[in-house]
Amino acid sequence: RVSMYRCIDISINITSAHVRKFIVYNNKMASDREIVKNGVGKSAVWEYFGFYKNHAGVLLRGKAICRLCRSEVPYSGNTTNLRTHIERHHPLEHEILNAESAKEKNSKQPTLLEVVERVTPLSVDSERHSELVSAAGNFIAVDMQPLSVVENVGFLQLMKIAKP
Repeated sequence: RVSMYRCIDISINITSAHVRKFIVYNNKMASDREIVKNGVGKSAVWEYFGFYKNHAGVLLRGKAICRLCRSEVPYSGNTTNLRTHIERHHPLEHEILNAESAKEKNSKQPTLLEVVERVTPLSVDSERHSELVSAAGNFIAVDMQPLSVVENVGFLQLMKIAKP
């Protein structure tokens, strides 16, 4: 009896420790399966990860596959686990990933304030000016707002963003 339990324990340990390396899928070892690139991911971390497909050709998005070591990493819609895997298991690639992230931050999208400051003011005679004044009057009348609403901070900010 004791040896039978030992055999079971050993087989369980071997299976759990090596299951990733010995999965047979369509007569291929897991290391032979194609890793398909994530078509929608914008993060630089997707250079190192992809997904397997099932027999019907549908991406199995529950686990991302590391292209470097073929490890399965849980994926639930964000790249935190993927970045953590790269950081812990692939330090050189982690440095490259950090350098790419720094480049992305330097070429960032302008802030709302920067965009608003670049916009030229409307001419009082322009059609757009007339449309905004008409829309503001309509807002006051339809929502039964007091005329003083146009002096409120929120309304002034809205109009400045609509067109300074």
